Amino acid sequence: MDLGASAQRVWIMMDLFDRTGVSKICQRCSYPLTSPGAVERVYTDLALFEITPDGFLVRELVEGLNFDELQRHVPVQLHAVDLSR
Repeated sequence: MDLGASAQRVWIMMDLFDRTGVSKICQRCSYPLTSPGAVERVYTDLALFEITPDGFLVRELVEGLNFDELQRHVPVQLHAVDLSR
């Protein structure tokens, strides 16, 4: 059963990196997709991402992590809202 097919909102919770330190957010999925474009938000242990037509928008970061450091470790172009709060 595909849970994303009829869902009104799909939010993902996951660790940002796999056990070898590679980002789970990537440019292209390696598995077949059953509900492409269904995910709106991705909550990770380091940041909150919102999926927009322009790509990944970083909404929040954990304390002590800055946007530039996050961007160096994630292989997709990230966009940020005002993270100075």
